[in-house]
Amino acid sequence: MEERKTSALKNAITILVSIAIAGIFLWLALRGLDLDKIEQSLKKANYIWVGFAAVFGVSAYIFRAVRWNLLLEPMGHKISNSNSLWSISFGYLMNLTIPRSGELARSTALYGVEKVPVDKSFGTIILERVIDLVCMLIFLGLTLIFKFEAIYSFYEKSGVKFNPFFIIGIIVGIISSFVVFIKFKERFRKFSLLSKIIDFIDGIIAGLTSVFKLRQKIKFILLTGGIWICYFFASYLVCFSLPETSDFTLADGCF
Repeated sequence: MEERKTSALKNAITILVSIAIAGIFLWLALRGLDLDKIEQSLKKANYIWVGFAAVFGVSAYIFRAVRWNLLLEPMGHKISNSNSLWSISFGYLMNLTIPRSGELARSTALYGVEKVPVDKSFGTIILERVIDLVCMLIFLGLTLIFKFEAIYSFYEKSGVKFNPFFIIGIIVGIISSFVVFIKFKERFRKFSLLSKIIDFIDGIIAGLTSVFKLRQKIKFILLTGGIWICYFFASYLVCFSLPETSDFTLADGCF
């Protein structure tokens, strides 16, 4: 009982500190802006559309929480949807303080409430990011189909140069590192520190490969589709809240 109280207190302190840090960063981001113009825009906003968008945003969180459970289940971890949702929300909160820290924070938060090993849950999060990347590429493809001229014009004006060799180099480096790891893994285990690192990597790999052991594949696919449909409508419907963006089409929403 005492341990639960201590854990709850630690979680509460962590959340409060995170909110405080997020508030500081928000203040730093807004201090150079014209707050009067922002206030005028907020007064013109139609918050009914904001509410609709929020419903889709929250739904995406819930779908993601349920989907995460499906990935953890093959590894013998049956967790509650509420704890899964809390961990995901905490991860997003941490992203507001330290960019990209949310993934690790999400794993550690889940360990705190469900005792799921961090390495395994972190592996499933990496897997989620791979799946998210595929979904993003699908949306990118749709955007290229419907808004090619706008994207091409933006690309030309931005002056950004795409270097395919850089991407290829990264891919080759990752594959080479993985091959070396597999080939010399047992030799590396002779060293205490490397052995712990290898065990952690093995846990990540177990999380990554959990998708091949799914017991509810159809549900997983439907949840993935639901997440990204919710993301789309969460970002698209909010456009109708302001007069300046109320004429956006579905294709504009992809863009």
